[in-house]
Amino acid sequence: MNKELNLSEQLHELCTKFRIAIEKYVKDEPHKYLSRFPFGCCKTTSFLLARYLFKNGFDKPMYVNGVAKQKQSLTNLQTNCIRLRSNRKIVPIKNFIRKSNLKRTDELTKSVSHGWLQLGDLIIDITADQFGSEILPVIVDFEDSLYLQFSPYKFHEYDSYMKFNKSYKSAHNQMYSSIISLIN
Repeated sequence: MNKELNLSEQLHELCTKFRIAIEKYVKDEPHKYLSRFPFGCCKTTSFLLARYLFKNGFDKPMYVNGVAKQKQSLTNLQTNCIRLRSNRKIVPIKNFIRKSNLKRTDELTKSVSHGWLQLGDLIIDITADQFGSEILPVIVDFEDSLYLQFSPYKFHEYDSYMKFNKSYKSAHNQMYSSIISLIN
């Protein structure tokens, strides 16, 4: 267990540094793929973070994505909880549905997708706070019920999702280099 905790702490530290660097990057040089960070940037951000983690000696993480079920009653969401940024308190996710993503009505009528990384059993996400300002900006945890909203999961191997077309490959390399240069 100590080894797992140490791994989790190391990953959290790297992910936090990377998240801070992205925040600096989008403030100084907004890029079309990250212009609304963290909103709608989970795929691009996950790909960039996966590369960073791999370059820092970790195994190749899986990219995982899913879609929140349509017409899911908010009363069903009451049992699904998230960790708060301020004190890691567990609260119902329905309290943090943003108008930009999901409407807080009796039923969720829009489908919302989300993507994150997984390394073994660890969930790694640096864009979850797009679903509410009280959600931690960096999640490195073995289980978090936020991710139960997004099913069915699709798992993508690192070597398959890191194959980009020529146009995106150039953009990815440019973003990655710029972000890395901002890490202290």
